[in-house]
Amino acid sequence: METNGWNFRGTMSYQKTTVSLNSGTNYALDFGTNNYIEINLNTSPMGFTTVNPHGGANNVQSATLILKAGSSARTVVFPAWKVLSQNGAVFIPTNLPALSTTVVRLELLGAGGDANTLARFETFK
Repeated sequence: METNGWNFRGTMSYQKTTVSLNSGTNYALDFGTNNYIEINLNTSPMGFTTVNPHGGANNVQSATLILKAGSSARTVVFPAWKVLSQNGAVFIPTNLPALSTTVVRLELLGAGGDANTLARFETFK
């Protein structure tokens, strides 16, 4: 602690978990554990659900998903999040191209839940 209070300058480090999905058709995104979830998709189709948002009337929780499609295109189903887009195209992707990485940035508002989640999607190849 310094004379005039805490010194919090510098960078922040966040915990990331990595998961490889090799079978199955559903995966629960656990927002109660890590800020970053890296998912290697080795199977398709894959549906995502959400569990354990931090919740609370005045809370805002950030989470980032990093989805790697692998050598084949993947079919995915995301929850009914509210999509934010600079160009006005408001849609949730259902197909991820082969060898692509899709980054999903999420803001969970208030008590959380899919209806209170804002999502931004970016796909890189």
